[in-house]
Amino acid sequence: MSALLAKSPAHVAKVCYEYENVAMIYYITKKGIEQTKRFKLRPDDVYVISYLKAGTTWLQQIAMLVRLEGDLSFFEGKHIITMVPYLETCTLEDKMGDPRKAIIQIAEFMGKTLPDDIIDRIIEASSFSFMKNNTSANPDVAFKKSLDLTKNKTFMRKGMVGDWKNYFTEDQNRRFDQLYQEKMAGSGLEFTFE
Repeated sequence: MSALLAKSPAHVAKVCYEYENVAMIYYITKKGIEQTKRFKLRPDDVYVISYLKAGTTWLQQIAMLVRLEGDLSFFEGKHIITMVPYLETCTLEDKMGDPRKAIIQIAEFMGKTLPDDIIDRIIEASSFSFMKNNTSANPDVAFKKSLDLTKNKTFMRKGMVGDWKNYFTEDQNRRFDQLYQEKMAGSGLEFTFE
């Protein structure tokens, strides 16, 4: 075990390896990192970038469905993480509050104008219940090795805004609020956390 991982919490060391002094989760392979270094950008590339547990898989699903104009047959036998490299254009709260508006916003960002029937299909195929029960979208299938799926633990928990409260202590919440206020002061950005 590397010195970096030896200093890491056991749950990190269990699922990571060291790459150029950085702890990398095992499913991000060295080969993948090397390929990324050689990656050539195209003008029509779209990237999904977000914080952990902030609706990344959901946004990946929506982006792919917009690109494919709602054609679900493309997903057969494939998992979303193999098709979409990890720009969050809206927040999880935005997507949950008004999925139609969020999908139109994402489609416009991607240079697409979609008819209502395709938007409806994307709304359904990017719903929490559809994705949780779909092996092409739910990362539980892809991450079996690193996730503790006992005791009903799952990557896709509840699909609701504010569930973070069930995982933060009062002290963690207070410290987060304080840090958030310090770092975001004057930014003009406002987010809804519940």
